Amino acid sequence: MVEGLSFRPASVEDADTIDGIATSAFGPSEHRLSEIRRYLTLEPNYWLLATIQGDPVGVVGATDYGSFAYLGMMTVRREFQRKGTGGALFRRELEWLEELGLHRLRLDATEDGFPVYSRAGFEVFDEAVMFELSEPLVFGDIPDDVRVLKEEDLGILAEFDRPVFGGDRKQLFCALLQDFPGRAFASHDTSGDMTGFLFVQHKRIGPWVAQSPDDAEALLRSALALPFRGSPVAVALGLNPSSGELLDRFGFKPGRGSRHMQRGIPSIPGDRTCIYGQTSFAVG
Repeated sequence: MVEGLSFRPASVEDADTIDGIATSAFGPSEHRLSEIRRYLTLEPNYWLLATIQGDPVGVVGATDYGSFAYLGMMTVRREFQRKGTGGALFRRELEWLEELGLHRLRLDATEDGFPVYSRAGFEVFDEAVMFELSEPLVFGDIPDDVRVLKEEDLGILAEFDRPVFGGDRKQLFCALLQDFPGRAFASHDTSGDMTGFLFVQHKRIGPWVAQSPDDAEALLRSALALPFRGSPVAVALGLNPSSGELLDRFGFKPGRGSRHMQRGIPSIPGDRTCIYGQTSFAVG
């Protein structure tokens, strides 16, 4: 145990503190603070801060999707890395989630975090890769079979997504619609039934789900008709090779990746072959 290390629950009031921890670990980010606030508001119950003599030095959180919880934002201040702080924080988070009855867990693992997660019983079942478009293509028109998502679509959207993602993301969709109005789309077939959807954040394209590559492409064209704050990025999945192929065709280049891991889930819920982009590495 690291000397002086203790833990306490985190809340949205700690958003600036958590942003400071992440900035120490990864450098500054224009959009990180708003993202942290969104996740803490979305799921206020499962966030944990590590402190040393009262000073916050690390953070980790989880989002409960019903059938499983997603661990993310596992971050330690740079000067406290590789000293056992992250491992101790992660073990305490797992103990806390077990106490609360959350046994089925998923996460995205960096190279540094992978040994810690492996020792905790997590197994790799997929990979996720960040693709970036340095010189965006701009499409002026949204395809005819694509419509802007609205709040009244949330019920249908959640039902469409549940068998694909394997959990209930309705509250996440609600938060994204509120934070990014007019920047979410759904594709439809000739009968008017939903065939896919895509959310466009400040830079990140996702969550993004489609029944076919054609639906995914129509949604991507709609996304690229919008302005971005910087180069657009999307997190594609290894179990859906069509996602990487589509992004490559549109000029996106692969960058950093992660190992997608799970624990306590005997079979993989959902259908990842229909997921073209994650929301983020933090919440899946």
